[in-house]
Amino acid sequence: MSTERGIEFEEQISERLAAVVSSTGLSVVGRCFAMALGLGVQIAVGSLLGPEAFGKYAIIIGMIVLAGTASRLGLSRGIIKYADSTDRQRSAPIFLTSIAISLVTGSAIAVSMIVFSAKIGRLFNFDVVTLLYISVWSIPFVAASGVIANGLRAFNSARDYIIIDLILKPSLVFVFPVSLIALNTGIVGALGGYAVAQIVIFLVAFSFVPRSRDDSLFVSASRASDLLRFSIPVLGSTLSTFLLLWIDKFILGALRSASEAGIYQASFKLASVLVIPSFALGLLIEPLFATLEEDVDQIRDLYPVFSRWLFISTITGFVLLIGFRNTLLSLFGREFIQGGVALMLIATAHVVHSLAGPAAHSLNMAVSSRLDLINTGIAVIANVVLNILLIPQFGYVGAAVATASSMALMEALRLLEIYQYLGINPFSKDHLRASIIPVLTAGLITALEIADLPQLIALLGATVGAGILFILGLSRVTIDERDNIIKDTLLRLIT
Repeated sequence: MSTERGIEFEEQISERLAAVVSSTGLSVVGRCFAMALGLGVQIAVGSLLGPEAFGKYAIIIGMIVLAGTASRLGLSRGIIKYADSTDRQRSAPIFLTSIAISLVTGSAIAVSMIVFSAKIGRLFNFDVVTLLYISVWSIPFVAASGVIANGLRAFNSARDYIIIDLILKPSLVFVFPVSLIALNTGIVGALGGYAVAQIVIFLVAFSFVPRSRDDSLFVSASRASDLLRFSIPVLGSTLSTFLLLWIDKFILGALRSASEAGIYQASFKLASVLVIPSFALGLLIEPLFATLEEDVDQIRDLYPVFSRWLFISTITGFVLLIGFRNTLLSLFGREFIQGGVALMLIATAHVVHSLAGPAAHSLNMAVSSRLDLINTGIAVIANVVLNILLIPQFGYVGAAVATASSMALMEALRLLEIYQYLGINPFSKDHLRASIIPVLTAGLITALEIADLPQLIALLGATVGAGILFILGLSRVTIDERDNIIKDTLLRLIT
């Protein structure tokens, strides 16, 4: 890229990124807060109740969230499409209609799960029926609160979504179950606390719903039909992504034991912290690429920059996670340390995802969202087949191999498609040149191990040190002029 064109390119993109960086910063902080509390409640359940109860908790919650996600019918996307972004009161009927549909659908699914609970129970190697009775009635509230929180993004502000979905929800889902567990109520208290939390979340979220200025509570039947015709196809993509991330726990609970599912869930949950860089950059990329969808040349120029820094941040986290895997897993309990191999496999899959860069966003914005739906569907099918083949013999390690392989397959398909349709190849020697940050982090971990410090102190020191190295890298490492776009944006987010 010529110097003159590079400067012009940098100025154009920086202006566009500046428009979204403030709300993005709040969303990133909110997401980190939500993930920390989500990890906290899982550590509490695991450490207080043990692997078996933790596995049961994870599987039941997975069922509830799956049913709640299905009950939403993609309606929050429909709200975003049909609501008047400038007039909240005028948008009230579309909100109330969507909430009513999700409550009815969620209730129908909850009743169906109760009716067929005995058959569902026969799929697993533990008493599912009693645990379903405790928690299944939260499904309509899970669905409706999700519709409200995501639908409020129609008003071009992330504030309400952050309050409900990233602050209120994780806080209550942490406080209620942990409080009841502390009262020696066991897994019954954990699941009951989760269900009560979902009701409170819905009631608070409903207070954010716009109020109509007239007597019309709901939209007309034809309008509701249009809403569903648009929304339901979106559900396929959401459910495919959910199944890719949860089917392994379900199959583990069915073919092996709740205890193995618990050990695996702890490893999977810890590895999921590596998605934070991808989430943060995704918030920047999605609105930016939406404005560039007709300018493939600019997407092609910008892609390697995002890919490079996504890889650097993810691999740095990977080094920390693997270096202290036993310390982190022991937070759940000593029995969970045996999940270290599964943790390394899932974490490696996240690194592969970072190597591919923002492929999904590029395909959705510049080509077609159907392509990535197909990619996810293929990965889900591969995941199911591999889990069924590997889990009976290899247990949770087989589940980790299956899921990591399926995630890698999905990224390989995305890479082939962005190369075919956009002519983008994210790999270059620049990735190696910028890898000085994770290399130095690995050196820091080695030095702390030699110093023989207590593991939690060493973990804290390594995390702080890695953060300092990353910020210094943003300030000092410049491979070409396009790096200034990411450096300035990320430094603005950090500070």
